[in-house]
Formats: sequence, structure tokens, C-alpha cells
Amino acid sequence: MEDIQTQLDQCKLLLDRAEVGLWEADFVQRSYICSDYLMSIFGKKGNNLSFFEFYYIIREDFRDLITTDFLSIQSVDTYEQIFPIITPTGEKWVRSRLCERKLNNGVCVKALGILQILPNFKLKEEKISKMIDHNEMIFRKLYVNLPVGVELYDRDGYLIDLNAKDMEIFGIRSKKDVLGVNIFSNPIMPKDVIKKLKENKSVNFRLNYSFKKVDDYYNTSKVGEMDIVTKASILYDQRGEPSSYLLINLDNTEKMIAYNRISEFENVFTLVSVYAKVGYALYDLYTFEGYAIKQWYENMGEKDGTPLSQIIGIYSYIHPNDAGYINSFFEEVKQGKAHHFRREVRVKSGDGWKWICANITRNPQSVDPNKPEMICINYDITELKDSQLKRERAEELDRLKSAFLANMSHEIRTPLNAIVGFSQLLAETDDPEERHEFVEIIDSNNRMLLQLISDILDLAKIESGTMDFKFADMNVKEVINEIVTSFRIKMPDNVALIAPQDSPECQIYSDRMRLTQVISNFLNNAIKYTSEGCITLAYEIIGDEIKFSVTDTGDGMSQEIQAHIFDRFYKGNTFKQGTGLGLSICETIVNRLGGRIGVNSELGKGSTFWFTHPYSFSPNAKSPASPNPGTI
Repeated sequence: MEDIQTQLDQCKLLLDRAEVGLWEADFVQRSYICSDYLMSIFGKKGNNLSFFEFYYIIREDFRDLITTDFLSIQSVDTYEQIFPIITPTGEKWVRSRLCERKLNNGVCVKALGILQILPNFKLKEEKISKMIDHNEMIFRKLYVNLPVGVELYDRDGYLIDLNAKDMEIFGIRSKKDVLGVNIFSNPIMPKDVIKKLKENKSVNFRLNYSFKKVDDYYNTSKVGEMDIVTKASILYDQRGEPSSYLLINLDNTEKMIAYNRISEFENVFTLVSVYAKVGYALYDLYTFEGYAIKQWYENMGEKDGTPLSQIIGIYSYIHPNDAGYINSFFEEVKQGKAHHFRREVRVKSGDGWKWICANITRNPQSVDPNKPEMICINYDITELKDSQLKRERAEELDRLKSAFLANMSHEIRTPLNAIVGFSQLLAETDDPEERHEFVEIIDSNNRMLLQLISDILDLAKIESGTMDFKFADMNVKEVINEIVTSFRIKMPDNVALIAPQDSPECQIYSDRMRLTQVISNFLNNAIKYTSEGCITLAYEIIGDEIKFSVTDTGDGMSQEIQAHIFDRFYKGNTFKQGTGLGLSICETIVNRLGGRIGVNSELGKGSTFWFTHPYSFSPNAKSPASPNPGTI
């Protein structure tokens, strides 16, 4: 213990010779504990010194400045000041420095520091005075010229000063018109703000300031409303007691007007973008950082708010072929070879595709080659594409109709000329063989003309939507037998009509006449294109369908002809007689019967025309029995 005391005495001796004293400030008790050296300098006894006593040791012109600055120790970690003090032996200049703060629950309760005498400090009074005057001048200029309004109220809430900007904001002509008003009587001041100020709490608030509510509180030249943002702070005196209220006001009206205009524009733009289906996005090509509006996401088939990094370059809903073009463009942008891209792309939508016109350009204002900023504007053109397609189809249909009318004039004249010509020859000859030959020719052309008229009438019914269907239960095998019987007499000598003998017995619910019409058309086409060989008529039950087919050993068809064979007015071979309507009419009938239609063919090896029919029966009939083998 003696060694420790010896060391402390030596340390104290060194500090005294260095003219350095120790102090500890207690912010709770508002007092100092000072070393013996400091107390001897101050001319005081003991080691305790109150904040109030030390305040009067400081030279008068420095008291408020030093005291206010010292109290800031409670919220800052550093503190050092040089100032004069009055001692029994005269004026001395000292340096006070903070060494350590002691916190309790985050609040500074004590502070440790040193105070050093500066015997050679030669700062002249005139220089100090000039510095103070200069600082006051700067502060006054700042106060007067601040671009915000400043109001100063005393402890009781009475206005004691305000700057020019504050007068401008509130339409005040002279200070004398408002000095002395009480902040707690302000009819516009929110009650919760007044409550916090009375509790010595600083507060920030925003106010829709209506001059109609000012009444007689003060005289103002302004009318209407303005948007005010205010920061209210509490100021403290040298003893740490609340002394005044400082309010800083910012007129936010113009900013709010601009904000409202921007907001209104955004709302209008959003409405237009939704109505016109126009989307917008802006992003960095490398980091994909940016933003996009809701319609852009919708046009891309993506969920609103999906990170752009999960869309750009991936394009989950864009057709792979189209996505490839976009990604290739991005690579060219990175290489400095391209700056703009425009293309119509397909985007997955439900079970189909919608068309989007994608316009992507590098922002010309983005000059950093390492951060190319891309602007993307896309808009939905599905309706436009549909309209174009319908127009093209209408134009094609109009062209085909014109060709059809021209063809009809030829097709009708051909059998009519034959009928008229051979009728005259029939009347002029007595040779039985010639008469028989002429009668067959006339009969063949009559049938041809009848079929031609029948096709034209069916087309007219299809166009007007008046094609009738009369459904009833029917025996399929019976219908097939009737068709085979009627066609055997029309078969060419070198062509055989084959009907498999193992076709099943079955009944379906259908239109007998229309079903016969389709099969007959298939057979007539097969006869037309088969010069020798055979034609096979068959049907089979496959699941819940019956599949009918007509297979020939004729010329066959190319893939191109097969792709259009069921189109209206289409003729795979223009040298063959016909209107190009038969198969198109068959397709319409099969669709109405609830089936499917198609063709399988290979050039030079014949063709198979087929269609399906639901294996169904009348709701009033009994379920069909299991099919039995039979012959036709």
C-alpha cells in the first residue's frame, strides 16, 4: 500500500509541475470533483465545485459559449476548449480536454478530463474580440439569409424573433405585426405538437397550412393553403435548463405541386399504358438493375415485381427463336456493334401466343461503356396481328372466290355443252350403239352438273349458317352397304371397289345423309385420281370413335398439296374437273358431326382420306351391343 501511495504522490507531483489538473463532471449532481491543484488555482477549498460556481470562474464574455459547448459532452465523444478564467492571482488561459465518458443505459452521467494552465498563451483581447464579432456577423448573415424560415420563441412560448424568409413564407409585412404571439395559441398548430413542446421534446411535423384558419392570430397577406415542413427544437441555457423554442420552417408547396404533377402524370401514363398495352423498362445491361412498369411485365408474360435479373436474358415466356434475336442484340451492344433493336416477338399466353412489338435501345445519355443503360418499350400488337391475318384471309378468300366464279363459268359450260351437243347428235343418229354411247355421255354430264350445283348450294348454306343436320340412330354397316352398292356400277373397268368383310356391326347417332355425302365425296375423288388398281372403303372402332377411311392406289399427293387440300376453292390438280369445294364441305360436315378429318398420302403410291365420328347413340336408345364381326 505504501508503494502505491508513493506512486500516486509522484504522479500528483508531476501533474502539478506540468500545471495540469484533473476534473470529473457529474451531470446528475451537476457538480465537479477537482484535484487539489485545480482547487488551489481557483482559490477554493475542498474538492467539490458546482457547475454554477465554475460558470462564474470563467471570464464573463466566454461563459455562455464555454458552458453550452461543455454540455454537449453528453452527446459527443470529443471535447477541447481554450478559454480564460479569473483566479485570485489574476486572469489565466486554460485548455480543458475530455478524456473519458461514463455511460448508464446509453446516457452520459459522468465525464473525466484534464485542465491545463497555458502560461505562455498570448492571444490578445483585440483578436479574441474580432473573432467573436466575426463569428457573430457570420451567424447573423446565415440567420437572415437562410433559405428556410426561422422562428425563436422564449421559454413561455412568445415569439421574440424571426428571419426574412419566415416573413416571406407566411406573408408578414413587418416583424412588429407578429412579435409577441404565443406559439401555444396558434390555431393551426397540431395539439400533439404543442403537447410535445410543453414536455420539452423536439418534434418534426408536416402541415397543410390553411390561411383561412389564421383568423386574428396575426396579420398576413396570403390566402389559400401551403404545405409546410417544420422542425421544432428546444434550446438550453448554461445551466442546462430549457430557455427557448427554435422552429425552422420550409415551404414545401412548390415541391408538392411538382410531386402531384409527377404523380398525376404517372397515373395518366399508367392508364394510357394499360389502355394501349404499352410497357416501359430501364435497366443496366450487365447488372440488370433498374425498374419496369406493371404493363411491361404483363407484356412479357411475367409476374409484376419479378427481379429483372430473372427475366432479361432468360425470357421464359418468349418464343425461343425470338428470344435468341434479343440476346444476340445484347451481345452486339456489349461489343459496341449495335444500339437499337425492333422486332415482333411471340409471348406465351395461356394455351396460345400473343404478339408483342419489342423496341430496345441503348440510352444515348449513358456514355459509360461498362454500364450500358437499356431502354425497352414494348406494346401488345395481338389485335393488330389478328386484324392483319383476318384481312389477309379475307383478301385470299376474295381472290379464291373470283377464281371460283371464273372456274364455275368453265365448269358449268363444260357439262352443259356436252349435254346440248350430244343431245343434238342423239336426235340425228339411228345407230343403236351410238345412241347408247351418247346417252351415257349425257347422263355422266348430268350427274356432273348436278354435283356441281349441289356443291354450290352446300357452300351457300355454310356461308349463311343454314346447313341442316338431322340426327337419328343409324346402322353403320347398312349405310356402308348402300354406298358400296351404288358405287359398284360407277367403277371404271380397271378399278375394283373393296370393302373388308370383317367390319363390325354398330349403331351411331348421326345424320345419315351428311355421313353418306362425306364418304361419297371421298369415293368420287378416289375414282377421279385412280386409273387402275383398287379403292378400299373401311371403318373400325377405336376407343370411343369410329374411323372411316377411303384408300386408293392412284397418283398420291405431295406434302404441299396435303397442307391445303381441305381449303376452299383449292384444286390440287387444275386439269381435273371439280370446284375445289367438295373436301372443304366435307371438313365442315365432319366438324359438325363432332369428328376429325385428314389425309395420308405419298406421291405415286396413292392416298387415304379418313374421318372420325363419335361412337355415340341416341339418349333414348339402349347402349349399343358389343360389335359383332360381319361383312359388307
